[in-house]
Amino acid sequence: MALGTETCRYLSGVFPDLLSPNPTHLECDVEHTQEMAAHESFRTTKLHDRTKWGEGNAHQNRELALKEQDKYLRGREIERQEEELRRARWTNPLVLAILAAAIAGFTNAGVSFMNNAHQLHLEKFKANQTYTLERSKEEATRILEMIKVSGTEKTAPDRAATNLGFSDRSRLNIRSNGCEQH
Repeated sequence: MALGTETCRYLSGVFPDLLSPNPTHLECDVEHTQEMAAHESFRTTKLHDRTKWGEGNAHQNRELALKEQDKYLRGREIERQEEELRRARWTNPLVLAILAAAIAGFTNAGVSFMNNAHQLHLEKFKANQTYTLERSKEEATRILEMIKVSGTEKTAPDRAATNLGFSDRSRLNIRSNGCEQH
């Protein structure tokens, strides 16, 4: 009859003198040795598995660290690109050309407005000067017509003086009535 390993251990611990070389004890020793070998094999396998798992875990940890680093670097790259895009929005040649055209347009509009204002003032001044000149010419023509008198040379100066006197009196009357403006 074969005894179990646990039983053999118990008996050898309680009764040390029972370790005689009888066949029952030999069976216990063989079973115990086999059990110890199996336990050692299991322990070695378990240790190997732990080592393997530890290496796999370390590999996973390295991969995770690399992924986190890659994520961080991509985030920094995206931030840099966004900043560059914000800056590039105003330094884009098309935007600069549009801004330059707008500034040139506003400047030209201002210059045109100023030129038109000065031209209008100049035209009014010219019209006033032309009006004054035409009035002077008209008055000179009237005076010339009054001086021109037909007749003899003796009566001509008296008639011219009379005409000029009439012109002077009528002009004073016109100015006093406010009909004529000088």
